[in-house]
Amino acid sequence: MKKRPTEAVMETEIELGEVVRATDPCYDLDVWCTILVKDVLPGKYKARIVKIDDNRLWNKDAPAYLIVEHPDYNSFEYNERVEGEVGVDSGQAGIFDEEYYKKIYENEKDENGEETEEYKDWYDRCFYQGYVEKHNPNYMSEGRWALANFPKEVEELVNKGEHQLVAEYEVARKHRDEYCERDASCFNIVEYGVSNLDNKGACSSTNYGDGGYDLYVARNKDGKVIGFKIDFVGDLEDYEEDDE
Repeated sequence: MKKRPTEAVMETEIELGEVVRATDPCYDLDVWCTILVKDVLPGKYKARIVKIDDNRLWNKDAPAYLIVEHPDYNSFEYNERVEGEVGVDSGQAGIFDEEYYKKIYENEKDENGEETEEYKDWYDRCFYQGYVEKHNPNYMSEGRWALANFPKEVEELVNKGEHQLVAEYEVARKHRDEYCERDASCFNIVEYGVSNLDNKGACSSTNYGDGGYDLYVARNKDGKVIGFKIDFVGDLEDYEEDDE
């Protein structure tokens, strides 16, 4: 059993060459919905996730952006959208050095066409390094939550002859939508972070799961790419305001 991290990693350092691939790590080299970026300034890069505290998002605790930037620069203008999209089928996407990514998928299968143990281990690390599950201290069972928030309703049912536990369950079911919207309904909570793959790639969960996401790049004055931003949320103005 692989050892999972106990704390989410919010920033990590990787090294990129002149060609970089933005992709869901479940995709091999021939999938159409990955993006190759050339003219990259080689060197060390800082990878991090950015979250947005906005109720219009489906999950404001999940990454809104995965950003990878050259640390020698202080200013990045992400006004260039790269043609194509970063397709996602496993709920995650990342930035990888292309030569490194090629070697991963050149060694994906053994002579019998089966996935190698090395590949399986690599793909597992894409997942389990990117988030941490912790027990939610605010968790309450449906019955306990109903009793804490709607004691009079529970009492009314008990007075009508319902068993205490049945009354709690009935009240909880009546207010199930409200219960599910609160963090008390989750036994575990997830802390999202960024995965470091052999210091040659970084990936994270998306915000909306599978789909297609835009990639933006920043360049220096010489035209070299020095920054990458995978946008997992799009234009927030297109979202309807949360009812609350």
